[in-house]
Amino acid sequence: MFRRISILFLLFFAACFDYSESIYFSPDLSGFIEIEYRVPLRAKQDTSLISYFDLEKSDINKRYTRLLSRKTEIENFQKEIEQTDSGRFAKVKYRIAFRAPVELERILIGSTRVYFFEGKWVVQRRIPSSPPLHADAGRVSRRVHELSRMSLSGHSLNFLIFYPPEYDLFTNHGTIVRPGVESLSIPLSTTQNGGGLVWTMEIKANPLQPVSRGKP
Repeated sequence: MFRRISILFLLFFAACFDYSESIYFSPDLSGFIEIEYRVPLRAKQDTSLISYFDLEKSDINKRYTRLLSRKTEIENFQKEIEQTDSGRFAKVKYRIAFRAPVELERILIGSTRVYFFEGKWVVQRRIPSSPPLHADAGRVSRRVHELSRMSLSGHSLNFLIFYPPEYDLFTNHGTIVRPGVESLSIPLSTTQNGGGLVWTMEIKANPLQPVSRGKP
């Protein structure tokens, strides 16, 4: 997803965006992803200002069916419309299952590559950013840039990874919350000036733990 567009470029013109994603791995490395996002709505319409993020269950089902080239059904779908002083927003939450780690390549946001190498699964994600402000940018461009920075302040991309004790997880970013849980939060304001992030995860069988092929 998002292989050809910059998510942050869109967000500059659609402030108050938040995204949370939790990946749950089973012992056989199938699993599911819980996705939640909050997006601003167009004036007097229940349509998202960030068109990529669908608001209807049927549209989300169609998108994943197309991406995975198989019939998919999202679960636990929830949608809530919020009215605030700064505008109207939609909060959407759902769960999508995956059969093997390689399917994450088509589900996860960012430019994602998933492959098996030397006994481990590698998930490499590139979280895009906006281009930096040119040194010779004019007054209007600088003002737009500053407004963008202010609108992104306090909003973030949040990720959680849950994995069973049969595996070890190694990453170049993030924090271990507790054994079996990895966390990463990316403030949107830090990725405004070309600060794209490359996040690599390696999942490998723990030699001290026998791998169960069943699901929990």
